[in-house]
Formats: sequence, structure tokens, C-alpha cells
Amino acid sequence: MPTCSKCADSELGNFELARLADVANLREELHAALDRVIDAQSLAVLAAWLRTVDRQELKRQLLQSPDAKIKGILAQAKELIRDGQKSDKELNAGPMPSNWNVRPCLPPGKAHIAASLRYAERNMAEGKCSICPKPLAHHSVRYCDRHLEIHRQKDERYLQKKGIRIGAHGRQPGTLANLALQREKRKRA
Repeated sequence: MPTCSKCADSELGNFELARLADVANLREELHAALDRVIDAQSLAVLAAWLRTVDRQELKRQLLQSPDAKIKGILAQAKELIRDGQKSDKELNAGPMPSNWNVRPCLPPGKAHIAASLRYAERNMAEGKCSICPKPLAHHSVRYCDRHLEIHRQKDERYLQKKGIRIGAHGRQPGTLANLALQREKRKRA
């Protein structure tokens, strides 16, 4: 470390220690001042509360058991936390409408199913696939092109498993094509 020609290293060390001592003293003064500010503020809040409370309420508060006081304080704190997160519009709106009721907690498996159903409904309302966020296929109300193809392949495998010929859908009893075919057969006969 280069040394200064006018002052020795020990003098700089003494100066540094003196400044650190000043910092410590100022920090103590600051803490003492903050303690006085907090005490004065709490007395002001107490005075404001005493101005708003009548004698009977004050007596009830003083005679209340410590457990009831703690429960009351916790309930008030929860209310302040809940209302502190609401906008002024929500606070002034009055009681919540009935469709805002909180849903009961569901078991983990059912909660996942309910969430996936809400996701599918929301996506379809926005014109998206019920499974992924891609836009709907132009000839589908539920799936994008990819998921529509997957769904069709799944249907084809199901029909093959049941023994129904693929491509014979128009010849199934009750279809218009089958009714027309039967009518032609009767005319020829």
C-alpha cells in the first residue's frame, strides 16, 4: 500500500477508527430516535381509538380474557389483510354476489379433473382447441387439426375393435343413404 508523505499509516488507522466510532454513535442515536417516533405514534393511535370508543366498549375491552383478545386481534388482522388486497370498487360493492361463492376444496384427483374441464370450456369459448391453445379446425367445434386427427384415429380403432367396417357408415340402418338404398331395392322388386 502506498504511503502518504504527509501522514503516517497509523494516523490514517486512527482516523478510520474515529469515523467508525462516529458511525456507531450516530446509529445508536438513530435507533433511539426511531424508538421515540414509534412510541409517540402508538400513543397517538391509542388516543384516536379512545376518542372513538364509548365507556361501555372500553370496559368490555379491558375485562375481556387474553385468549378472546388474541382471537379478536387475529380476526381483525385477517379482515384487514383480506380487504387490503381488494380495490376500492370491490370494497364499496357490498356483499359478494352468490355466484362468487368460494368453491369447496376438492380431493387432489378431482381437483385436477375440474381444472382440466374449466380449461377446456374456457379455450372453446375463445375459439381454441379444448386440449391445447391452438385455434380450432375450420370444421370442428372442439379440436384443432392435430387433435381432431387423433380423435378420428381413436374412433376408427374403436369401430374396428367392435367389428364395424370403416366406410360402411352410410349403410348402417337408419341413415338416409341406407333408406334410399332400401327404397330402390323395393322399386326393382
